[in-house]
Amino acid sequence: MGAEVVMRRALVPILALPLAARAAPVREDGFAVADAGGANELRFGGRVQARYTHDAFRASDTLVDAQSVPLGASTTDALEARRVRLSVKGRFMDGAASAKLQFAWDRGSPGLKDAWIDGRLGERAGLRLGRFKVPWLREYLTSSGKLALVDRSILDDAAAAGRDTGLMAHGAPGAKTAGLEWAAGLFQGRTAGDGSWGPALALRGGWRSAGFDGADAVDRRGGGPRGGVALGAVLDGPFGEPDAERAGGVRLGLDGGIKVAGFTAIAEGFLATEAGAAWTDQAPARLGARVEANRLVDGWLPAVRAAAVRDLDDDTDTTELTAGLGYLLDGHHAKAQADVGWLDGGDWTGLLVRAQAQLAW
Repeated sequence: MGAEVVMRRALVPILALPLAARAAPVREDGFAVADAGGANELRFGGRVQARYTHDAFRASDTLVDAQSVPLGASTTDALEARRVRLSVKGRFMDGAASAKLQFAWDRGSPGLKDAWIDGRLGERAGLRLGRFKVPWLREYLTSSGKLALVDRSILDDAAAAGRDTGLMAHGAPGAKTAGLEWAAGLFQGRTAGDGSWGPALALRGGWRSAGFDGADAVDRRGGGPRGGVALGAVLDGPFGEPDAERAGGVRLGLDGGIKVAGFTAIAEGFLATEAGAAWTDQAPARLGARVEANRLVDGWLPAVRAAAVRDLDDDTDTTELTAGLGYLLDGHHAKAQADVGWLDGGDWTGLLVRAQAQLAW
């Protein structure tokens, strides 16, 4: 046996040790009640996010008669129950069907977040009907309880991601299998004041490697390199001539992520267009991008993010730089987070400081 072969065999387990050491079991959310045979199950879950926020915004100075005049400034401090969620998810007939209800009491305002039923189509596909997240960009598809920083970026609002009522076919590989993941749905979309329907067609497709969990912004499992990439599109109606209240449009998005040994890096971007005299007459309206990275080390979670949004109609730019530190006492079930963000909107700037504690079950 040559010296090179001996050296390789000696180094491989040593180099693999940090990767293997970080692999850790991740327990399932909620607690379950099942029948005697296990064919039917109800899983109850929820979370509470208590948050302190300090924001200080200042409008840029302007020149009046050659004198610099401040346009204004504001400082706000708030302590709030940012999110309070209760959910129940059912699995029936040995997984042939499932359903979910999720109620919210965010900032003291009650509401229904999710209400859907899902029927299995084959081994790795399903058909979902009800109210749920529109399959588009990764940041919004990631639960607000599984973020690396306190909250989502400026990209989320600009991209107009959200929940809607619709019918969606979807599919994905198993958790330990590489393969394609896809979704195609028809949604209610934006409704005019007269009740007319402006439907939306959402499409998303991508590939992920075995063991890559794109729905969690943190690599809690550890291990070797894993990743995924996806393209998304939302076609917003009405698809005929725009009316006085709505103009149809197209939203295109691309996102990807990689995880290795507790490290996570995520990048995504979007382009939104709006219709002119006809739906086919599309013109660019907004675009944005986000990059984010974090590393989980012995429960500590430092994270950084940069995001930018450009409004092409108003010719304005908004940028965000945020850095934070969290501690995961029991994964996302019990954690504390704090971050500091700097926002620049061209004619205004803002400092955003947040601290949050989360309990989830």
